[in-house]
Amino acid sequence: MTNSPISRPNDEHAHSVEDALAQAVARAAELVAEVEERSERLDAANHELAAANVRAAELVVELQSRREELEWANASLRQVDESNRRLLRVAAHDLRGGLAGVDAMLELGDTASARTEVDRLARLLEELLGESRQDLDHVVLRAQVVRLEGLLDDAVRAHQPAALRKEQTIRWSCVPDEVRLDADPIRLRQVVDNLLSNAVKFGPRGGAVSIEATEVRGAVTLTIRDEGQGFEAEDLERVFGEFEMLSARPTAGESSHGIGLSIVRRIVEAHGGTVTARNRTDRSGAEFRIDLPAPVQVGCACRILVVDDEAVNRRYLRAQLERVGHTVEECEDGQDAVFRILNAAPDYYDLALLDLEMPILGGLDVLRRVRSMGGDRVDVPFVVVTGHTDSEVLSDALDAGASDLVIKPLRSPGVRCLLRRWCVARGSASAAPTARR
Repeated sequence: MTNSPISRPNDEHAHSVEDALAQAVARAAELVAEVEERSERLDAANHELAAANVRAAELVVELQSRREELEWANASLRQVDESNRRLLRVAAHDLRGGLAGVDAMLELGDTASARTEVDRLARLLEELLGESRQDLDHVVLRAQVVRLEGLLDDAVRAHQPAALRKEQTIRWSCVPDEVRLDADPIRLRQVVDNLLSNAVKFGPRGGAVSIEATEVRGAVTLTIRDEGQGFEAEDLERVFGEFEMLSARPTAGESSHGIGLSIVRRIVEAHGGTVTARNRTDRSGAEFRIDLPAPVQVGCACRILVVDDEAVNRRYLRAQLERVGHTVEECEDGQDAVFRILNAAPDYYDLALLDLEMPILGGLDVLRRVRSMGGDRVDVPFVVVTGHTDSEVLSDALDAGASDLVIKPLRSPGVRCLLRRWCVARGSASAAPTARR
């Protein structure tokens, strides 16, 4: 009889533990693999999320940029729309009165005066249309020698029919008789027309309107008086504002749009002059006074930089400027002009006359580079002297930092008018440039 082996309980237990351990290890390996797989999927998801966040941020920036562009475009459109509206208001205001005068002249049989007035209105309309894409606060002058006596005579003749309908008289005087000044005749006539129209409109039936011109040491003063209601105290504070309706009302129901006196102010200031309003001291009525300064004297010496690639233009401007005591430096290209201005001492140049069409660096680029530098060396006024009459080009020059615009050819009266506007205040406030340094 053989003996069968007998399993020991401890061995069976050990095998069971080993099997369980092997299963646990296998399961742990499965779990590790699963964790690693999920970790990889999570990393991939995180990468996708990061990429999505980056794209979202880019889209937000792009959206913000598009929004800003849209807001800028809308603002530009609003500005253009307002400019066009202002142009129409100015044109309608000044042309309406002129056409009424023409109608009255034709009714009286004065065809010669009517034809002259029509020609003037056509030139005025052309000037206004030339500003249709510019800032209407900026008046472009085409200055020449103006014989003031003839201008006043034409203006009074044009407004005489409206005055006669109200049984008014218009008196004018010019002392001395031959007063001449450097001005834009179309623009100066706008000033006189607006003030005479107001004087007739707000004056009483049977009243009188007077306009006096005097010249003292070359400076010209125009004074226009009426016999109307005059101004309330609060009116005098806003008399030259745009669309300001004052207390006084036209005496015969004429229309009033509150724009004429703002036109007067802009044109007078463009000539380097001033306009003031007050009540008359001798009787009821309003009084407007326009002061146009005398030509620049030698004592108001300035240092002026002339930038033009045409030598003949530089020589002409140098001769005109040095004749009245200014110091002139010349540049034949924009690159040299930028270098000189940015490397000069503060306040070294009082004025720069700048052509637009030049090789190497054009006038617009000169303006942009200098204005973008900042600091006290770039405060010099830039006056663009150009043959361009395209309103978009002129508007670009103003946007680039031009202080003023003058249309070629620039003759002696235009130079003198330019200097009155930009050199008198700077030159009289300090010594000559050589002494300042």
